[in-house]
Amino acid sequence: MRYYARSFAVAVLVMALGAAIGVLVALNFQRSPEMIAAILATLKAGSAYVPLDPKLPAERVRAIVADTRPCLLFTQRSLRDHVSGLDVAVSCLEEMIPASPDDESRL
Repeated sequence: MRYYARSFAVAVLVMALGAAIGVLVALNFQRSPEMIAAILATLKAGSAYVPLDPKLPAERVRAIVADTRPCLLFTQRSLRDHVSGLDVAVSCLEEMIPASPDDESRL
């Protein structure tokens, strides 16, 4: 699937999970094509995103999520444990739409 088409497909799924104009979505990603797809999908859904650095301590992540109250936390499968136990729905991008082998070559 082309990179733009993938981000559009993710945007549709993000909207189904509650993203909309005026709603925040937390993003917890390493720098990667998945991070770009998540940012684009969030913006296409009309939401703003709250970037969460995977290097932040768990207590800091918990405080940011408590303060911003996002409708959804989007992450990578490898970082799911880092955000477990938070009071927000967590979704992994790779589980929603598998990456295409061409995605990395298009960045």
